[in-house]
Amino acid sequence: MQIRIGDRAQTLKCNGSSGPRNADAALALAGRTRGRTRFFSLLFVTAGLAVSGRAAAQATEPPPDPPPDAPPSEAPAAPDEAPGAPPAETAAEGEASDDAGADASPAEAEAAEGEPESPAEPAPSLTAPSLAPEASEPASTEILSPADMQQRLAESAPPSVRVASDWTAPTPVLTLHGYMRMRGELMDTFWLGRRTRADITSDSDIDQAVIQRLRNSPDPFTRFRPLENRAVAGGNGPAGLACADESRNNNGTCDISTVRFANLRLRLSPQLNLSEDVRVKMTFDVLDNFVAGEPPASFYGAGPGVDADGNGDPDGIDTTRTFANTVDPRGGAGLGETVRARRAWAEVRRRDLGELRFGRMPQHWGLGMLYNAGNGLDDDLSTDVDRLMGITNLFGLYLTASYDFLAEGLFDPADPVRPLEQSQLDDLDQATFSLSRRHTAEELAKANERGDLVLNGGLQLTIRDQASLYALPASPDDSPLVEVEASTYTTDLWALLRYRFLRVELEAAWTTGSMNDIVGGSGKLDIDQFGYALETEIRLVDDKLGLYLDHGLATGDEDVEGLSSDADFVSQVGGDGNRTISTFRFHPSYRVDLILWRNIMRQVTGAMYFKPGISYDFIRGNFGQVFGARLDVLYSRATAPLQTWGNDADLGIELNGTLYFRTEDGPDLVDGYHTKLQYGVLFPMRGLGYDHADLDLDTAQTLRLLLGVVF
Repeated sequence: MQIRIGDRAQTLKCNGSSGPRNADAALALAGRTRGRTRFFSLLFVTAGLAVSGRAAAQATEPPPDPPPDAPPSEAPAAPDEAPGAPPAETAAEGEASDDAGADASPAEAEAAEGEPESPAEPAPSLTAPSLAPEASEPASTEILSPADMQQRLAESAPPSVRVASDWTAPTPVLTLHGYMRMRGELMDTFWLGRRTRADITSDSDIDQAVIQRLRNSPDPFTRFRPLENRAVAGGNGPAGLACADESRNNNGTCDISTVRFANLRLRLSPQLNLSEDVRVKMTFDVLDNFVAGEPPASFYGAGPGVDADGNGDPDGIDTTRTFANTVDPRGGAGLGETVRARRAWAEVRRRDLGELRFGRMPQHWGLGMLYNAGNGLDDDLSTDVDRLMGITNLFGLYLTASYDFLAEGLFDPADPVRPLEQSQLDDLDQATFSLSRRHTAEELAKANERGDLVLNGGLQLTIRDQASLYALPASPDDSPLVEVEASTYTTDLWALLRYRFLRVELEAAWTTGSMNDIVGGSGKLDIDQFGYALETEIRLVDDKLGLYLDHGLATGDEDVEGLSSDADFVSQVGGDGNRTISTFRFHPSYRVDLILWRNIMRQVTGAMYFKPGISYDFIRGNFGQVFGARLDVLYSRATAPLQTWGNDADLGIELNGTLYFRTEDGPDLVDGYHTKLQYGVLFPMRGLGYDHADLDLDTAQTLRLLLGVVF
């Protein structure tokens, strides 16, 4: 969507420049050119009048007698056939044009003044015969007054000429893109029927070595268990728990297994265009993943059990929510969380050199396996960095180099205008270099229509370095400065092959380096992590039928407990002497399923997966309208079996089904209304169970509804 600021064009461009100054110069140049044209036209008109007067004077004198042998003279032309006379409808067209201009509104007239005149209307001839009096009128040698001459000159002057190569259309001042979405989530038995950690660690029948290991491993399952279904230590339910109309379990908890909720987000991505070469981009998230119903509709003050500050009293019950029907937008979050400024950066281009970017901007590479901008309608997290980056194009290859401010460590926030950094040795710096060849989506579509083979790809090198850090709480007096001496080198390869109905895309990343063991004691820890993602797609039946085969792998670590995002993958707890950090993690916005990796583990970590799929578009329009269905099957297996909770490689099999629909509204292909209805079921395997008993796990299910408008 594009927005023009103002009711007239203020940024006319001339010879590649823009701005009011260039527009005034162009108009002044047009004025000088028009003045010169009128001056020379005046000379031609004066000369034509003089010639016409002399011809009329000669016509009043009697003609000399012809010689005896001369032929008789021809008859004079009729008055209405005088040579060079303009057509009769020319004056009528001029009057009609003047009347139309008089009826125009002031805004239209002002806009017309700011634009060059249209050269579409034919201009009257400037030759002397076109200004000669009609033959029916008596000839006269009278010299016209300056006013009459100016009037004739204005009627015969040609319109101003605009050279197409020198003038271009003004750039829109502001463009706005983004989306509005609402997602409904139903999560059933995402804890897979596992006992809570508190329940297991208090069980005297379990070996203490197993309990200690469970205490060191993360518990990503219990957070999906409703509070009414959580047992306290000893296996009994919470005292006085009322289950309303729900049944009870044997341990006194309520028989509730489903979590249901919805969340919202409005993303606004405005772009300010000062010219074609200078622009500023921003991204704001409004109600960023706010759960629908929070803040609650509780406008009507404090009720029983609520103090004057609005804080709940544990000995009382708040009944105001039962009767309230007005939402206070401030709630408990405040404006700072209601509207979140996620990104802001500038781009300055010199076409003969390249482009400079600076600010907080998204980082995306390849498939988004490791660095993902998170711009998808269903994405949550993104890779945003504060960076200074330069881009240039050499022989069709994009060369980039950037310096990234990843973490500055301790700083003094006392000055609200300009906070001051306090430490230099705890900075985390990063440098990124890349070489790539890539085509735009339009170029890929045209190449696909022609049946051309397209090869894109690139190589990116990222270097990170951190000397030290302060232990928490961060204070030079209470916490010593700990030497980390961490250095990592990440090489990320991306390749894309597209040929007619086939697409094969691969991204592979390898991270090496070392750091001090600041948790387990002295010595060095090696860093060696590897991961890749492969996507294969075949489109048949006029692109309606899609066949897919995706595969990915992330290395694990036998000396780390757990595969979830909250696991400590740095500390080496094993006793085999392996001191290598080898757990590789995909970016959370690189989605491969609906339950296991998207929600429970939150990202693909220390595992491999195989994912065949099929889709069919029942409706597929030429301008973006799509209605279809897709089915995927995903099998997950840990790359390091000892890293799992059940000490087994098999993690589970998941089935995902999707019905999708997209309209064709808006100027861009993806603009319009989007909706998805998704269902998933996970059959957990031994790797997600227990290492102390062969217990059966429950099946997890999910139902998701995505409603969105992209603009």
